[in-house]
Amino acid sequence: MPRWPHAPRHDFTARGVYMVTATTLNRVPYFDAPDLRSRLQDELLGCADRFGWGLQSWGVMPDHYHFMARSPEEPQTLPMMIRRLHSVTAIAVNKSAGVSNRKIWRQYWDTRIRDERDYFARMAYVYHNPVKHGLTLDPLDYPWCSARWLREHTHREFFQALCAYKPEKLRVPEPGSA
Repeated sequence: MPRWPHAPRHDFTARGVYMVTATTLNRVPYFDAPDLRSRLQDELLGCADRFGWGLQSWGVMPDHYHFMARSPEEPQTLPMMIRRLHSVTAIAVNKSAGVSNRKIWRQYWDTRIRDERDYFARMAYVYHNPVKHGLTLDPLDYPWCSARWLREHTHREFFQALCAYKPEKLRVPEPGSA
């Protein structure tokens, strides 16, 4: 079957940990206001809980987000979760701008984590993403990511290794960058 060139292939046949990345249409920073970033983060946390996806890390930026989560028994629920997240947050962004029916989200990409090394590299990538994009000098100072949560809920050695990992080691293609 030929692939549609404008949409990534989503294959949810196996349970596991997935990394998901989504960007806004044309990388417009629709979530540049703190209240909108908070809304996106709150909706992400709520949707993950509602659909049974166990969030392990996340980062919400003005024009994109990343998260890593362990799938539920039925990993096929991810598209429903993303649709819900994108619908609710698009409505909120449009309402705050006084417009309606404007497309906010471009697409999302997902990757099933292959092994421990891949897991750690992607966790570090999500952790360091606010710094990579110049939003903060320290992820712990950025309120729209899981850095503080990770510091409080993971083993000290894991957290220290995560902080020390060089994010340049992993190249995660972000939607809209190609």
